[in-house]
Amino acid sequence: MDIAYKGKIAEIFGNYVKHPDDREAGRKFDKTFNRELREPANRLHSRFKSAQSAMTYNVLYRENQNGIEKKSGCKEKDRLVLKVRITKAWRKFFYAYAHDSNKLYQVKEWDEKGNLDDITEIMVFDVNKHNYK
Repeated sequence: MDIAYKGKIAEIFGNYVKHPDDREAGRKFDKTFNRELREPANRLHSRFKSAQSAMTYNVLYRENQNGIEKKSGCKEKDRLVLKVRITKAWRKFFYAYAHDSNKLYQVKEWDEKGNLDDITEIMVFDVNKHNYK
């Protein structure tokens, strides 16, 4: 899947996972989040990149409670927001996009059995930096 990071916090996260050897990106990541989150963030990013679609990702990683889910509390008229765990807390929130005859569109409805296979791009807009332990 293709991943875009939009927003100050999400861009710090994205810059680190795209360039884990960059010391400046690592420092900003540690300052914003936590050094302990580095390895799980890199692992999650590589899983997303290796999956062809959201369905592929969920088939592989849903069992260990790291699957893609719909964020609770979204109203019908709001944009569809999906979430995934990085650690034991819900950390990453994103919008889902799919292609239809070479045209990119935002997925508006959540159907765990059907349209997950259509989702091939995501845009991360927020990464929680709270520790829920």
